Amino acid sequence: MSNIGTAFWMFFWVLADVVVFFPDSTTLFANRLGIGRGSDLITYVSLALVFFVLFRLHVKLHEIQRDITSLVRKDALEDRDV
Repeated sequence: MSNIGTAFWMFFWVLADVVVFFPDSTTLFANRLGIGRGSDLITYVSLALVFFVLFRLHVKLHEIQRDITSLVRKDALEDRDV
């Protein structure tokens, strides 16, 4: 795992610990953002993260498909020349 990935997951789990041990902290932060409940804030952030991950996976899938198509075309052209 890269350093950025490691730092992200460490931050994520520390933040999860804070939410578990101090559940009112989400309500305080949500109120500052104009959201009524902390659980609503967690739901909104979770949905945004899920959509972001799905988008990144979609982009990566298209990159892989493009690479496979390129390799197959190259291989087909090499086989034709033989």
